[in-house]
Amino acid sequence: MHFLDPDVQTVHDAVVYNDQDFNAYKTKIFALAQNLETTISASIQEAKIDKLIVANPFSLPIHFSLGLALVSVIKELKVLTIARNHDFWWDRERYLKPSAISFFEKYFPPEHPLIKHVTINKLSHDELKKRKGIDSLIIGDSFDFEQKVNTIDEFSAHFKKDFSIAPDQTIFLQATRIVPRKRIEWAIELIHKLNDPNIVFVLAGYAGDENDGYLDYLKDLCLKNYVNAKFIGDRITAERQIIDGQRYYTLWDAFVNCDLSTYPSDFEGFGNQFIEGIYFKKPIFVNRYSVYKSDLEPVSAT
Repeated sequence: MHFLDPDVQTVHDAVVYNDQDFNAYKTKIFALAQNLETTISASIQEAKIDKLIVANPFSLPIHFSLGLALVSVIKELKVLTIARNHDFWWDRERYLKPSAISFFEKYFPPEHPLIKHVTINKLSHDELKKRKGIDSLIIGDSFDFEQKVNTIDEFSAHFKKDFSIAPDQTIFLQATRIVPRKRIEWAIELIHKLNDPNIVFVLAGYAGDENDGYLDYLKDLCLKNYVNAKFIGDRITAERQIIDGQRYYTLWDAFVNCDLSTYPSDFEGFGNQFIEGIYFKKPIFVNRYSVYKSDLEPVSAT
């Protein structure tokens, strides 16, 4: 089911990144879907699952076959489903492939009485209605502001020392994944223009789910612009750990230790890291991306 499964990734990358004809892979895509359908159906019946929340496979076709398999199982077993759609394929230039457009239009997202669609911003809500006539409920990204994780404790106090950051240095944090639409080069440009040798640029996200060499580009850009950068994505995990004497931190540990959050994205489904920056009470360097202007800016102005 993972989009990095070798068979799945081979088909996806051939069509999306190498511009090969989608129709040449159609048989394989449907065969993979049939195999997944059998496995998923058996798992759902064994666990006696009667409701599903499907987060994004119906809207962004990173895994062509999974979307097909899931909708077949939903119909077969009559499983009530909420499809939470973070990103749509029409928002991503790499998916606008002429040979695949009709396939995407037919299956992503599917329309069926058992499936209730949720979008995460007003623009997506309106575009889904316009393109496919599908009504959706808007539920934006959220954060539990009542939890108490916004102070440095005994564990997170080691953060700066572990990454060779001096106590008096200023940390600019890029908390997002490392993908082109995050426009991290604009954060690098900002730091370069500030011309402050005391600034350390910490990138806590990971690269790898978009095949583009963006990580290497950013590393080279930091060198050329004399930006002191720490790429620590391999040390950021879902839960704190100590492995072989080495600490692995959460994203919250990075936030509590930073002085400013950079968020220069030119496209976002909503704005997870923006909300997190608000929770941790950090100044945010933000680009006014489309959803920020439509959903967030009107609220922040009040």
